[in-house]
Amino acid sequence: ADIVVWVIAAAVVCGGGVVAFTHTRRPFTRWLMRVTCAVGVNPEEADIVVAGVAGATGAAMCLLSYTTTVAIQWLSDGRGWGTFFLSFLLAAAAVVSHEHRVVGRKRLKRALTVYYDAEKNAEGLNALMGKSESVSKAAVAFAVTTPQWIRYQDSEMVDFVNTFLSRTWPFYNRALCQTIRSVVEPLLEEHRPSIMKKMYFEALDLGPEPIQVKHVRLMGSRSDAMGVSMEFDLAWAGRSKIMLAATTTLGNTISIGIKDVEVYAKVQVTLQPLMPALCPFGGLMITLSEKPLFEFDLELPLGLEGTVSNALQDWLETFLSDTLGNQLVWPERIVVPIAPEHAEIKLPTGEAVTHKWYVDNVLRLHNTGIVCVTAKSATNVPSSDLLSKSDSYMRLHIKGKTKAKTDVLQNNNDPVWNEVMYLLVDDMNSRLLSVEIMDSDEGYSADDKIGETIVSLKDLVPNVTTDLWLEFPETAKTNKAKKRPPMRCNIDLTYIPFDTFDGEGSKGISSLAGIGMLTCRLIRGTGLKSADYNGFSDPFCKLQMDKAKISKMDKSKSGDVIKFKSKVINKTLDPEWNETFEFTGVRDSSFLQVDCYDRDAGFVINSKDALGSFKVNVRDVVEAEGMVLEEDFVLTGDKTIKGTVTLMLTWQPFSRN
Repeated sequence: ADIVVWVIAAAVVCGGGVVAFTHTRRPFTRWLMRVTCAVGVNPEEADIVVAGVAGATGAAMCLLSYTTTVAIQWLSDGRGWGTFFLSFLLAAAAVVSHEHRVVGRKRLKRALTVYYDAEKNAEGLNALMGKSESVSKAAVAFAVTTPQWIRYQDSEMVDFVNTFLSRTWPFYNRALCQTIRSVVEPLLEEHRPSIMKKMYFEALDLGPEPIQVKHVRLMGSRSDAMGVSMEFDLAWAGRSKIMLAATTTLGNTISIGIKDVEVYAKVQVTLQPLMPALCPFGGLMITLSEKPLFEFDLELPLGLEGTVSNALQDWLETFLSDTLGNQLVWPERIVVPIAPEHAEIKLPTGEAVTHKWYVDNVLRLHNTGIVCVTAKSATNVPSSDLLSKSDSYMRLHIKGKTKAKTDVLQNNNDPVWNEVMYLLVDDMNSRLLSVEIMDSDEGYSADDKIGETIVSLKDLVPNVTTDLWLEFPETAKTNKAKKRPPMRCNIDLTYIPFDTFDGEGSKGISSLAGIGMLTCRLIRGTGLKSADYNGFSDPFCKLQMDKAKISKMDKSKSGDVIKFKSKVINKTLDPEWNETFEFTGVRDSSFLQVDCYDRDAGFVINSKDALGSFKVNVRDVVEAEGMVLEEDFVLTGDKTIKGTVTLMLTWQPFSRN
């Protein structure tokens, strides 16, 4: 009897082992490969790993053999039959469930294969998805022939998107954190309080809770029925870990914790262009319909609560709402290409273009002209200083980081500037001109904003000058105490489109000949001089160009220059800057001056060591193919100077004459 039990147990174990080996060989092999890649097993250690796996497998088989022998012995004695039948049923159910999943995966693979094969065949693709030429534009406008996945009920779409976000949130969390760092940290550095020398993210993690979609609306078709827009109401209140590190002018660093963060936003997503393909759209265009709402609390080190906490919270609220919020509000957008660059797109006119051309020329914003602003004068400027009049200047802004400003007129409440400034514009219907009157303060304190007003550009007629008097009602209370009327300022506005040709002597051509914008992308430095005792440098660059004098009315100081400064890259001889600077209103006969320095951080005042310099003739960029020049420029200076700086330069003329 014992021999029979042993034979039956051996047969069961061997049969089970063969079946298990057949079904688990490939998954087990893939698992071993993943373990090898993660641990980093080298060929010399492979024998040890194999011996360990073999030993573990042998021990498991011995335990299984003993268990099987005991179970068969019990069954032969008439014990455990109920448990046996119950285990058999559970095992059979598990096998059936597994086979059902395997069959489902095979069916999905076959379906995807059919779709991919059909995508290569125009006739098969039209049979599966319908001919795109037969879609009525009016039907698309009423969402009758839009793709089926976009014609769900709103509640179904909300559930689908939330389920998708919850499953993919760990990946989107990391991607969003990287994007936030790249976008917000330069803005923090630009708009930080004057008492802070540096601000950056010490820690950034959005937490385990994903963004929640509260409502989805189909906005309709765009661009002659080549796209479909949807608006999402988003809310997020996750258990995030956000820490800002701020270095003060005294050299010490404080940590600013941002907790209980809540964000509410309306995000508009456009699927464009619609394509008859497996993925029915070739790209995404993401923008905000309005400024997002931020709610949060600050956590500061002990002793900084109260006044400091309130001041930082006010600054951060202004930064998030006005600075960061405006970065993505329409017409600003993020464009995400999806289709291959060489995929063919058929325009409504019948012209066929590549997907790359469509993204660059249709989805992305392009400058269409310049707004010429003549800052004439201001009257009744309130004084923000205790014992003197205002040191006033005017600051202008339309888009991006570029802000134009006049010279500072010291101790003057009725300044007369008569300066001409040029600002690029890409969407005259949506862009607004911000006009600020500022009071300049020397030292560590920031300049005071006296008043701000917004001017719409959509009513400007091309090449026609409009004279405007702008009111600042927020100054009425301050001036009333001094028995003066509210502050006003006088400006001239002229919109000059790039593609307007009004004849040989038109204003848009004759006054702007040889004038344009030089876009400088500071890419990297290579092999720079070592200026610190540790064998490295902390390099940064200063860039400057002479501003063009275009109008006789321009009374700005002679030798006025446009200046920019790059970020500092610490402890390296091969810095990667990847920053873009726009020199607006410069001549094609001028030079770009680039000076490279090493920053030496001091207790109160920083010093710098020269790492070399060079000049770029703008004519070389104008004469380059497509007026784009990318080159490694050699740094010059004393005998110790070495290395190169890589720039990509693009010239945009204001007139084609």
